[in-house]
Amino acid sequence: MSRTPNTPSLSPVNIDSGIPMLSPKEAALLLCTKPSNLSQWRYESRGPAYVKLGGIIGYRLSDIDAYIMARLVQPKG
Repeated sequence: MSRTPNTPSLSPVNIDSGIPMLSPKEAALLLCTKPSNLSQWRYESRGPAYVKLGGIIGYRLSDIDAYIMARLVQPKG
């Protein structure tokens, strides 16, 4: 399986759901931001959807994709 260098592999942050999760660090890489920004966004109830079980935070890849697509800008022309 080939990946581009900046694409994180799916984390072991599985949270026993059977759904692979991205860690905040991995999600931040995909969103071109810092994990501390994701933490602040969670505190402010903004940013991509996330899962919190116990003290573990995880991001589904589908939620990261949805967050990115919601910010798609279509140029006029």
